Amino acid sequence: MMTGDTKDKLIEATKKLLLSSKAPKKITARQISSEANVNLAMINYCFGSKDELLKIAIDSIIASEFKQYAITDISHSPKEKLKKVLYHICEVTIKYANITRLSVPYVLLDAPIEIPDEILPYIKEHFHDTRNEQFCKILAYEVISFLQLIFYRAEDFYKYSGVNIFNEIQLKELIDNQVDMLLGGS
Repeated sequence: MMTGDTKDKLIEATKKLLLSSKAPKKITARQISSEANVNLAMINYCFGSKDELLKIAIDSIIASEFKQYAITDISHSPKEKLKKVLYHICEVTIKYANITRLSVPYVLLDAPIEIPDEILPYIKEHFHDTRNEQFCKILAYEVISFLQLIFYRAEDFYKYSGVNIFNEIQLKELIDNQVDMLLGGS
């Protein structure tokens, strides 16, 4: 069996288990390999770890949501477009909260930094070459990692700040304030 085929089987099996499980946190590598009908050792061989496989499967689930989303309204400023993208990212993250929460520690601490690249074009467009690439990348990382962290610690963040990120109005206000603070303006 080819490694690519094995990888695909493992990813599809993991997605199936994630979407059907009432307790996705308890999904084991053994369950995944059994569902995929491949040797257990292939998870580490193909992905390095179960955490990486989970991240890839979760990313694939979420990516299907983003394929349906595109900003076509060019009348909005880059900052307003950024806010819309962040709202959508958060909506999808919350929609799949039972599985996205599993990958946040791995994404924040171990995975390659990729998610900020999704919002980087809006930040660069906002600054019109008045800020360098490094500045824009750091800002994109700051926005995304902040949202990931408050999502992961939503209950503690609510106790601390009084902001319930699962309340759409409060979440939008939080994103608006954060983007305005980091990009300037109100």
